[in-house]
Amino acid sequence: MSTTHDSFLRRDFLETLSVAALSVLAPGCDSEASPSGFRAAPVPVPKAKTRSIEVARALFQQPIVNDRQRCSMAVALKVLAGVGRQVRITHPEFGAALYTVDELRQDDNPDIVRMSLGGRQRLGTSDPFAAVASNLITRSDLSDAEAQAQSEFVERLVDDGQNTGLIVIAPHGGDIEPHTDHQAQQLAAMLSASSWICKGWRQGGSAFDAWHIRSTDIHPDSFPGLKHISTRGFAYAVSFHGIDDNAGVIISGGAPLELKQMIALAIQAVIDSKIPVTVASRGDVVDGDSPLNVVNWLSASGGGGLQIEQDLVSRTEYGQLIVEAVADVLASLL
Repeated sequence: MSTTHDSFLRRDFLETLSVAALSVLAPGCDSEASPSGFRAAPVPVPKAKTRSIEVARALFQQPIVNDRQRCSMAVALKVLAGVGRQVRITHPEFGAALYTVDELRQDDNPDIVRMSLGGRQRLGTSDPFAAVASNLITRSDLSDAEAQAQSEFVERLVDDGQNTGLIVIAPHGGDIEPHTDHQAQQLAAMLSASSWICKGWRQGGSAFDAWHIRSTDIHPDSFPGLKHISTRGFAYAVSFHGIDDNAGVIISGGAPLELKQMIALAIQAVIDSKIPVTVASRGDVVDGDSPLNVVNWLSASGGGGLQIEQDLVSRTEYGQLIVEAVADVLASLL
């Protein structure tokens, strides 16, 4: 693969995109099929470590006091997860949710996990409660159908063990950010790429509340499949996401601006012109350019990550066309 960007600065390619997206790849790809030479890799399920805990209120001086997705744990619980890793907290009646460990506290009783009000509400209550904490983040031993029926969260890796060209990811598939997992599967199949996908469900809704972990918080120590490829160093990485409201499609990530602009042009050419397709500016909430963003650190230089944010209409009605547009641009680079 070329280490320069000459191949995607061709003026004739941009002129073609201004009229219509190219169709260099066969349409109608089976979203469940593995790309040629790639196959589903078994994701090991670590031995579960569990502890009975008491979920308590965050202290006013703690950084997590207004954070729904982070928690602190007593230092005695570090056997489950260190700082920056994920931990599963299960309410005996409401079910499970994932949190990122922000702090290990010396001053707390050995069974205390602290959360903000919003963090506790993710598990169905505003009050402190007894729960179970575990290091078992994903249940990848389950099929998708079993995981959906059991309100669970799974991790899937498709890889050939040596690819360094492209990795396609969807950290929030299933019902967390619907359709993003299918888009990742489709793009990986089209371009014979590796894929890493997580899917989560919760009966009755609120899969987002249960299983969403920020892209800048996802830690490979908590995801065995991701850890397997975490040091591979891919030339490019693409991450599909969902966004609320009527934001249209926003292209972000650490990739070069020229590449993000080309992706935006390609997508705008194939979807409803009334749907905005923009490139995020530095400092935007979804600029995606943090080196901590999983899509960026999976790329060899840290600057090959493309994050595709889409509102519900875009990914529901135009999801396949968006994938094909992204594939058209990346096909010239791979």
